[in-house]
Amino acid sequence: MSSYEIEIIKILQEAGVYFEREKSFKDLRGNRYRYDFYLPYVVGGPVIIEVDGQLHWSAAYGVDKLKTQKERDRRKNSYALANGIELYRIP
Repeated sequence: MSSYEIEIIKILQEAGVYFEREKSFKDLRGNRYRYDFYLPYVVGGPVIIEVDGQLHWSAAYGVDKLKTQKERDRRKNSYALANGIELYRIP
């Protein structure tokens, strides 16, 4: 867990917001893709928060790894959009 994720947990807990960590959905690649934070009880509908570390935007771990991550992110973005879930990505 990154320091950013720890900070988000503190913020959500202090605000009294219910959340689930590492949320997966059965119909999203057979439960293989997980979102960092899922907030199901937000006014206006559920919210997902993704904390995007270096792996999401840098080829530091290799070009193939970056391409794979970009595709995973694209699928997760599409899933959230198709299911009416607001998605926030924090770089």
